[in-house]
This record gives sequence, C-alpha cells and structure tokens, in this order.
Amino acid sequence: MCRLLAYVGSPVLVADIVLWPARSIIKQSYDAKERKEDGSMHGHLSLGSLNGDGFGIGWYSDSIVAKATDPTPCVFTSVTPAWNNENLGRLSCKIVSPLVFAHVRAAMPGMPVSEQNCHPFQWGRYLFMHNGMVGGFMRIRRALLATLSDAAYDTVQSFHSDSAICFSIFLHHLPSLSVVQTPQALLQAMEATINTVLASQRAAGVTEVSLLNFVVSDGSTMLATRFIAGSEDEAPASLYYAEGSAFQRSPHAAASDGTAAGASDAYDGRGFDARQEPCSPTVNAATARHTSITGEGEYTLMYGAVGTRVVLVASEPITSSAAGDWVAVPRNTVLIVSHNKGGCLNLLSSPLGACCAKARREEVARCLEAATGAAEVASRSWSLQRPPRGEADSTPGSLWLDGKAKVVAGEEQRLSGHSGPVLCLALCGERLFSSSTDLTIKVWDMAGGQCLATLTGHNKPVQSLWVAREHLYSTAGRYLRVWNIAEPSFPCVRVLQLPRNGGALGALAVDANNHIYVAGQDSVVRGFRPESCAADTGGVNGCLKVATGFECWRLGSLEFVRVLRGHRGSILTLFAFNEARLLLSGGRDNLIRCWDMETLVCRRTLSGHKNDIMSIAGLAPAAGPTASVAAAGGDGSPLGRSSSMERSAALFFVSASMDGTVRLWTGQSWACLQIFTAAAVHAPMPFLSAAVSARYLAAGSPDGQVRIWGTAEELLAAPAGLLPCATGHGAHSAAADQPVSSDASLRDDCWRGAKFLASLLESLGAEIKLSRPIEDKHPIVLGRLGRNPDRPTICFYGHYDVQPAMEREWLTHPWEVAAVNGYLYGRGTSDNKGPILGFVYAVKEMQEAVGGELAFNVAFVFEGEEENGSKGFKEAVQTNLHWFEGTQLIVISNTLWVGEQVPCLTYGMRGMISASIEVKGPQRDLHSGNEGGVFNEPLNDLTKVLASLVDGSNRICIPGFLDRVRPNTLAPALARLDNSAEFSLSGYRDALGVPQLVRAASTSELLRARWCEPALSVVDVRLGSDDDNGGEIDPFYRFGPTRFSVIPHAVVGNVSVRFVPDQDAEELITALRQHVDTVFAGLGSSNTVTVRVKSVGDWWEADPESRLFKMAERAVAREWGRAPLFVREGGTMPVASALEKMLGAPALLVPLGQASDACHLANERISRTNLVRGKNVIRNLLEEIAAV
Repeated sequence: MCRLLAYVGSPVLVADIVLWPARSIIKQSYDAKERKEDGSMHGHLSLGSLNGDGFGIGWYSDSIVAKATDPTPCVFTSVTPAWNNENLGRLSCKIVSPLVFAHVRAAMPGMPVSEQNCHPFQWGRYLFMHNGMVGGFMRIRRALLATLSDAAYDTVQSFHSDSAICFSIFLHHLPSLSVVQTPQALLQAMEATINTVLASQRAAGVTEVSLLNFVVSDGSTMLATRFIAGSEDEAPASLYYAEGSAFQRSPHAAASDGTAAGASDAYDGRGFDARQEPCSPTVNAATARHTSITGEGEYTLMYGAVGTRVVLVASEPITSSAAGDWVAVPRNTVLIVSHNKGGCLNLLSSPLGACCAKARREEVARCLEAATGAAEVASRSWSLQRPPRGEADSTPGSLWLDGKAKVVAGEEQRLSGHSGPVLCLALCGERLFSSSTDLTIKVWDMAGGQCLATLTGHNKPVQSLWVAREHLYSTAGRYLRVWNIAEPSFPCVRVLQLPRNGGALGALAVDANNHIYVAGQDSVVRGFRPESCAADTGGVNGCLKVATGFECWRLGSLEFVRVLRGHRGSILTLFAFNEARLLLSGGRDNLIRCWDMETLVCRRTLSGHKNDIMSIAGLAPAAGPTASVAAAGGDGSPLGRSSSMERSAALFFVSASMDGTVRLWTGQSWACLQIFTAAAVHAPMPFLSAAVSARYLAAGSPDGQVRIWGTAEELLAAPAGLLPCATGHGAHSAAADQPVSSDASLRDDCWRGAKFLASLLESLGAEIKLSRPIEDKHPIVLGRLGRNPDRPTICFYGHYDVQPAMEREWLTHPWEVAAVNGYLYGRGTSDNKGPILGFVYAVKEMQEAVGGELAFNVAFVFEGEEENGSKGFKEAVQTNLHWFEGTQLIVISNTLWVGEQVPCLTYGMRGMISASIEVKGPQRDLHSGNEGGVFNEPLNDLTKVLASLVDGSNRICIPGFLDRVRPNTLAPALARLDNSAEFSLSGYRDALGVPQLVRAASTSELLRARWCEPALSVVDVRLGSDDDNGGEIDPFYRFGPTRFSVIPHAVVGNVSVRFVPDQDAEELITALRQHVDTVFAGLGSSNTVTVRVKSVGDWWEADPESRLFKMAERAVAREWGRAPLFVREGGTMPVASALEKMLGAPALLVPLGQASDACHLANERISRTNLVRGKNVIRNLLEEIAAV
C-alpha cells in the first residue's frame, strides 16, 4: 500500500517532515516487504521490507513574489527507493515550503514502474496524490477517459495509472483551470470526481473495492479524502490528521506517555512568531548522504496560544501515537484545509457519498463561506481616540470612547509566574486559577497577590478550566484531570482519557449534577457520569470541524437541537448566563453575538473590538470554592462556559481580544461600560483569556502574566438603568412593552413582544420558530397548528411592532392599557396587537369547543418590522415556506372601517412608490448674504421641480401617469355606501381639519380620487444630501439653530406615489424620472438632479364575488346582524400582495377597528365591543371554512 503525507502551515524544511521523523513515510513504506532480511546491513537497512517502486515530493514556493508571478508547484520524482536517494536528501535539506506533498509508491501488479507514474502529479497550480486503488480500473478506464473534456484529456500524465486519470477527472470538474477556485468549488470538484468513478463502476458492473484516499491542493486550499466503495465490511485505507501551532524536532526525549509539548507561539511584544524553531541536525547538501538514517529523531506537534498554524495529513501518524496528536479521519469523509487571517488555518470535515444528504452539503457550503469570510475581516490593535470637543469627562485623566465607555489604561496588579502565554482563567471567590502553554496550572490568592500552588501533571498546554463546587476541572491533550480545591494541597483526584485517535480535548462543561461534557478534536461531544470513567453516551459526532456556527445539544441525552450561525470565521469562545437564558459567542470576525436560548435566535451583535475575541466571561460565583457552576441550560441550552447566578444578579460580562483590550459590558442595554488596557508597552498587549467577579477582573496575556483590575467601584457606579435583573421567564402583557421597531434603544422590548407571541402560540399547542434573516432586524414569529395535508390551512398575518408614542396629546399612559368608556387605550391596541389577540383567541375558543384537533390547519406569521419597512419579511417567508404548506386563505386584520357604526370588508388597496428627488450644487453650504444670487441654488431648483408634479387640483402632471387605470373599481363600494350614513363629505372634511376639499363634487368623485386613482404627494423636504453623514439626518436640521442665512449645498424632496390596478410600478418610476429630467433640463441649471427609489409596495385587490369573500361576508353578518360595507383603502399594505404571490393563496382583509381609532396618533384605541365581536367574526369565518 502506498504512503502519503501532506503538510500545510508555517514554512518548514522539507527534511523535517519527509526524512528525519522516526516515523516518516519513508520508514512506513517498509511494510511493503519486497526482499529478505539481511543481518549484515546497518540498522533498518537490514529489514526485508523496503519499498522500491518510487517516490515523489511536491512543494510550493515560500516567496510571495514567486507565488504572484508563478503559482505552479515544483515536483521531484524517482523510481529509486526514497531511503536510498541522495538527491532527495540534498533537496530536502535546502527546500523550505509552506505546503509540501510526499508520496512513497507501492505499484499494483502489472503497473509500470516509471517516474511518469510516480506521485504527486502536477498540472498548473494543482498537486495531486492518491493512496489506494480504483476497483476494476482496466475495465472502466475507457469510460473514465470518455468523461473528460478535450482540455482535461490533455492533462492525463499516465494512461496506465488510475491515480493520474482521477486527477484529470478532478481537473475536468473544475469551473476553470486558469482561475483560482474557492474552497467550495474544489470540494464540489472532488465530490464529482468520486461520483464519476462510482458511476462508471456501476455501469460496468464492477464489484471490486475502491480505496480513494485523494489529496489535492492549489497552493492555498488543501482537500484530503478517506473513501471506500464496494464493500461495507472492509476498512478504508488509513488516513490521519494532526493540527497545532508548529511541527518540529523534540528538544528532549519523549515523556513517559509519549508526549513532549510546549508553546511555539513566542510573543516578543510585536506579535507571534509563527515560523518553525530550527532544532534540526546540521546538514548541508554535501553531507546529505543517508540523512534519512543519520538525521532520524523524534518530532512533535507544538501547541501555542493562537489558533491552528500547522496541519498534517498522513497515511500513518509520523509522531508517537501515544502523544494523542493524531485523529483518524472518519470513513467516507473529506478534510478541507483553508487559510484564515493572521496566518491561521481552518480545518473542516464533511461526509462524502450517499451519507452526504443535500442538507448536509448545504451546511458544509455555509461553513466554508463563513470560514473564508473571516479572512476579509480587518484586524488591528486598538488605539486610544480622543473624544469630540465638549464631550470629555470632567474627571481628570479619563476619556470617553465607544458610547461613553471609560478607558482604564494600565492594570492595578500583575501576577507573574507562567513561562508561556496564559490560555485560561477561572475566578472563584478570592482564588484565581490560571493555565498556560507551560503545562501548569497556578492557584493565586487574590487578596495577597501570591501564588498558593502550582499544579502539574498535564503534558500538553491546558486548554480549558472549570470550577464546580470543590473541584477544578482541566483539559490538556486527550486528558481531563479533576483537582480537589477544598484541600490545601489541591490533589488530583481523577483522570479521564479520550480515545487514542480522538485528538485533543477542546471544550469542557460541568452541569449542576456533576456530569462532565467534553468536545474533542474529532468533533465528538462526550458526556461522563459523576465518579466514573465511563462515558454516559457513545458520543455525538458534530461532523463539522470549523465552528463558524455552533451546534446546540440537550444535556444528559446529547440530543441535537439546532445549529446557530452568524459569525464569519471560527467561533473562539462561548459563555452562558443560565438564569437569563442568554448565550454569548465571540469569534474571528471581531464580533460578540448574544443568543436567546429560548428561541435560539441572535438578539444582538456587539461591535467594538478590532481583532479576534479570545474569551468571554460573566460574573463568577461569590460563595467561594463550594459555589455552584453549571453547564449552560441544563434543560436544553448548548454546551458553554457559564457561572450559576442568582436571578436577581446584574448581567455583566467581559470580553478579551487580540486587539489589546478587555471590555466590560452590561446585558441590559448591551453597552460597553469600560475598556481596560495593559500598562504602557512599546506595542499593545493582546489578551487571550479573561475572568470577572464582583471585585476583580483578570486577563491573561501572551507574556505569561495575569493582569488584574478592580471592578467593584465600576459596577456600583453604573447607572441604575444598566443594572437589570435576569430576564427570567415571566410573561409580559402584550401592551406593556414598547416594541417600537424604528428605535434601536427599544430592541429588547421588541424581543419581549416576539417571545410573548411565541409563548401564546405554544399555549395553543402550536409549533413555533423565530426567524431573523437580516442582522439587527427584529424576528418574525412563525407558528403552525396542525399539519394534516387533507385539511385546509388558513394563514393569519399580523405585526407586533408599533409606532412611537411621543405626542403630548396622550390622555392616558401610551404603554399601559387603559379602559375608558368602553375603549381600550394604548399604543398598538388597534394597530396591530388587538387584532392579533382576537385571531389567536378565536382559534383557542374553537379548540376548547371541539375538545381536540381542529378541522383545519393554522399558520401564523407575525413580523416585527412592519412599521419600519418590513425588511427581512419576504426572506423569512421564502426560507420557511414549509411552514405554510397547504395554505388556501390568508387572513389579515390591519385596516379600519370607513366609519363608526357599520362593519366593513376591504376589497382593494393602492400600491406605493417612495422616492426622493435630490438636487446637488456647490460642495458645501454657502452664506446667503455673501454668495446669494450668483449661482443656481439647489433649493430653488428643487422647488420648481416639485411644483411641476401636480396641479392646483392635485392632479398628477406627469405624462403617462394616468394610463392603465382600471375603471369601475369603486362600483362594489358605492352599491352599499350610497345607502349608508357612515360616510359624508362634510364629516370627512371636518375629520381632516381642512377648510376645503378638492375634487369633491360628490361622494363618488372623492372616493374615486381617494381610493381608485393614482396620487402623488410631496411629504418632506430635507436640507443636505442622502450621501451626507451616511444617510443620517443632520442634527442641526432636526434641532436648530435656524438656517435663515445658509444656502444648502444639496436638498432632497421625498415624494409618495400611490398607484392602482392595473398600473405597473416600473413604468411609473420611468415616467417620473423622465419628467424630472425634462423639467430640470428646462431650468438651464448647472446643478445635478437624481431620482432615487426607496421602496415599492404593490397594489392589492380581492374579488367581492369570490367564494371566500362571500364566506367572510356571511361571518360578519352573522355577528353584527347586518351586511358589511365593501370598501377600498387609499393606503398600501405590501404584505397582502407579497403573501399572495409567495403562498399562492388569496388574502382577505377583515378590519376590526373603527375610523376613529387614531392609529399612529395620540390616544390610539380600540372599542372593547369591536375587539370581542371581531374575534367572533374571525371564529365565524373559520367555522365557515371548516364546514366546506
């Protein structure tokens, strides 16, 4: 069997991975056993198992200039034995490369032995090698060649070699041979290569086993497969991988357990040196003879403080297996190694073949996209910035930054003792535990600043610490140790060991029952029972190695729940607030994400850090060594570091970053309160770990020191509004919150509104999901009650967000429901919380009446951005269409009656185009006294353009704007309104408060203009450009001072266009632009004009004669004892037409509120009678549908 080795990482001398390791692939090839033993030969030369079928190495240049001009690799092959090739010794001692392939060949019987057949193969920028065989190759060779394009056929380097032809098949499946491909494209080509081989075998009836261990690289990304086909019983060819910060010769003999590890990330104040340590034997080209023998020695993987910098893939481990560095690649799996920022590597594993379902492929693609996206995130050290003039704190020496976060420059105390970077910290009362790459754990007395003890026993850097009751848990390599911290000597009382080929332990959690959960390098989560070395479960394989998202598992059963994603690049740290049901994550995209663990949705993204976020920690328990520390969410939250906190405790947490800062945050307003930096050094000091308590903040540094700050004063001095209680699980009333979607400071209220509705739907027995496809937008609440495909599905839409309530005219508290004279007053009572509750309770009453399953399914969709543009709504629905399967009717209750007494049904609404007309002139504002009258002023030009849009009767003057208006759309409404006292011209005029109406010779003329004809309104004129201040409103425009002497350099006029059936929005936009350009050209102005379309919402219309509309009519009449009026509205509800198109079902608009409900205004209200009887109307409608 062939042997192969691939290395990716910091530039390395080829001899250090190919020749000198005591278990190099050259030594592994001895298993071929091609001749008898000869005891007269020296050392291993006496063995009778030397491989003589050839070898090869391939490498890429270490020169950045060379890579840019010539990205192709170099290859050296020979048919002589590798152990006896002096040229290999000479080259290996001179070549330094960041990516090396090595292959020792064992030819199949009958296959020519020639350099042409030796691996690795090279074409263009690609290197390829193979360990294994294609079953029945001679029978399918022609079929395989027939699949190749002409260009790929020309790349075949040996028609005798199954490996060479497989390489050409891979090249054939690439989108292009001349363009650098993404990791996703390389993965797709590899999958297609294997599928091509399997398809040819099936067509030819081949049953022989195929072993397809392929390794391919383009010089940046590397893929390695371990794949077997043809037999479920046979084992695939072996393949292992290892990762670390460096690979180098051991400076001393291996330890008793086979390990010899240390830190390779040397920090010198300027950064981490990622190059290999030169501890290889001194060899030059002239003395390279037999260096594979004389230079042999033990090598080891080193583990540093910051990320993976080296990845090796090999047929067999090339270091001591006892070290636990190597992980066996699972059967039918591909490894993808790609580069990340800062010289780090991403390592991802993905299943291949039939076990790789479509959903899994999509998951891998998303991981790859996120992992490669981190390379685009800029990273730098944080630097102190002085605040704008007038905003500095009066306290001497303090500065404001990042939303008035105070900067604390310089620590109060340092703890020195570690000889390597400090990787982990854990605070427990007055004790601090720290671990380092120096393989030790130190116990510190915080009060005295002294080291109480140094705990030894680990032979790898300690990667995680966890304090629970009287025990300290630590992981290093594949070992977990438990220390008794209640005893003065801190003895080790228990040792757990991961399987030998499982790699190192990377994560640790301990729950309230002392169950231990660990996640290994092999992507498996394992649980252990208390006082036992036996695993609670067989482990759960997460499959994906790179944590660009993280998977949630239920503690105890380790049942998979969901993948949470959103970060670009790897997630480096997790922290959970158990009682508050919050999880925090930090990653390589410099962001902190705050996850709600009840809904499994990201609530907030915190920015401010300028580099990787290495650690997040919350307030530590204050009860001393016996304090309880629990794994996150014992009832279903994901694994993560957390401290058990009283529900009344404030939510404070800290984040440590490579940018040289530690930030203190509050969980109520998500504000950064303070920024801590190290005392002045010649370069910012990165931070790798952090811990916080009510008295101390500790941060670990690469220089081996722990820096300490006091926090008690800062936490006590925090404003009262920043000291929240844990959120808990109490229900919030639907009206008490302030879910104003346009106000970023009220995001938590919007979240509480969404969670209230989710809980309400769950009380009905509905499935629920919160979806948020757009970052920083409020979630869409999805619900599903029943999934019987033989029953109709009714979809109900509503929105839980509201308008602000800043008007002084409010007679009651706008955020508390007040019952006054039969009306319920409060913001959102009519628009749209009241109608939502009416529909939900109509369903609830029907459930109670039938005592079981309803005769129909119900789909709920409630959005939280309707008052703010509905961004993300369409994406959420389209992504979750399976929640709406079988929808036959959409019910919306977000309109009003035309009057006060008679119920209505809405059968039509206009569409809307929001556009801006901007005129730009000089580069800056000018003084009207000094410069007025000598140039074309933008505001004068804009005024003339706006005046040309409509005439004195508000008729639109734009050519073509009145085309395609459908006639007679008012007829259904007039048939009932003519005999009703609900609407009159005088009453309507008085309600508007205008002295006179235009186009109001009759009710029908006014309603036609109001409901059935297009309209154009100038709704705002702003000084300045949309491009100024990032689109933000100039504060001087909003609040003063007066601008009577200032000529604005640019002005924007905002217009609202309403259009009707059967008009087309794009045609109207074109007509508007042409008109504005024509009028502006006629002015002869030197300024410029631009028309921008901000949003478009389509018109909507229902057929009053349709079967469903007739059902709604009967439902209203049954409750109110009279037929409803049919009305149109001049307003726009884009969601109605959007849902109809997406769900393929008609919509019904059933208004509950009266015309006087004052939606969006002060004293919004809804009649108690209307709310209750409106609920009954909905129930009647549902009963009508159930009876069909």
